[in-house]
Amino acid sequence: MFTIVIMACFPRFPAAQTVADYIKAVVAPDAMDARSIALVVTGPSGYDPHLQRRSAKLAGMHTLVIVVDAAEMVATYGNCTAAAAALGPLAQKLRDQNDAARRAPVLTGIGAGASLALMAANLYPNTFKGLVTEALSAANDPCRSIAAALAPEDGKSPLRWHDVAHASLAADVAGVRFYDPQSHGSDEAFYQAYLTLAGTDHAFDTATVAGGDLSDLPITVHQDPSAPPSGRYAIFLSGDGGWAKFDEEIAERLAQSGVPVVGISSMRYLWKEKSPLQIAEDITRIDRTYAGQFEAPTVILIGFSLGANVMPFFAPSLPTSLQKRITGLVLLSPERQTGFEIVMGGWMGIVTGQHDVAQAIMTATDSFHIFCLYGTEDKNSVCPAVDQHVTHQSYEGGHHLNADYDAVAAEILSDWAPTPLQ
Repeated sequence: MFTIVIMACFPRFPAAQTVADYIKAVVAPDAMDARSIALVVTGPSGYDPHLQRRSAKLAGMHTLVIVVDAAEMVATYGNCTAAAAALGPLAQKLRDQNDAARRAPVLTGIGAGASLALMAANLYPNTFKGLVTEALSAANDPCRSIAAALAPEDGKSPLRWHDVAHASLAADVAGVRFYDPQSHGSDEAFYQAYLTLAGTDHAFDTATVAGGDLSDLPITVHQDPSAPPSGRYAIFLSGDGGWAKFDEEIAERLAQSGVPVVGISSMRYLWKEKSPLQIAEDITRIDRTYAGQFEAPTVILIGFSLGANVMPFFAPSLPTSLQKRITGLVLLSPERQTGFEIVMGGWMGIVTGQHDVAQAIMTATDSFHIFCLYGTEDKNSVCPAVDQHVTHQSYEGGHHLNADYDAVAAEILSDWAPTPLQ
């Protein structure tokens, strides 16, 4: 069930935009909550019967669908740049008006609408959970954004980009995944492209907003005000799938035990490469804010998968004053080799870097207690290779430690590292 509202005016819009003709429809789930937001930017075809059917299908999958006409929106705002800047605030306004969950929208550009969508994605990548394009054409580029998007300076798209195309123009751009409509049908390929973005990385799905000095970091905070304070908190770097169920479940259990957690989505944070020194500087900024806020004199550093891989590289670069307050490094399913950015294929267990994690761990043991947790079926885990000066815990199963969240949280909270090593 769903509710379709053909939009003509919004009383809460600024007076100059009381009539928003470029908003063609808002399709809200009926009698169910909206768990994702699709912001669809169309070309001349507009809100045609095909898009109406797609919108209804998405609404039936707990999606709030917002459809805007690119050409009319550009005409309203005067130019493409201003229209691109308005897309994010528009989605937020309609999200709140429709009581949808506080989640970042998945930006979708169809035909000529992809031109405006690409400009918005390039200018404001942190505003959107990802980008879906369909019928992308360099000859149909009214905002003149496609050429730049196909040749980014660093070779990588500014955010996760899913292109529905048989022969994608973006084949040479890192960070783009392709969905072939000839293999699955155009509608099924579109749904897969959208839902894969909408269903990942809960860091986009929280009302937590880091203020001031941390506003540029993808932070999610888990804290239980009813839990007795423990005098410690955790900084937790997720795997390359973002702040997902595994990270969230562990963090919730720690928070319930009086250990608040500041989570970092590695999918967003390491989308572009960062050096160990840059990561150390950002961890220091986080500690400067949250150690006082939580009244926690000690801190645990936790990493899962990619987050665990990079931890022994950056931890020795932390200020000595912070190192002395770290009870230990908890490495959940660290791998043998790593890089320092998200690489397509990392989600499937493909080696994504050449830096030796075992060597970094052994170097870090000079300064930190290290706890290495791994699944016995995880053949890429580095834990068995680092047996000196490292505490180990194995679990049945693979990379996600048999999803034994209670046991993993209990191990982290145990007395394996009661005090900092330094």
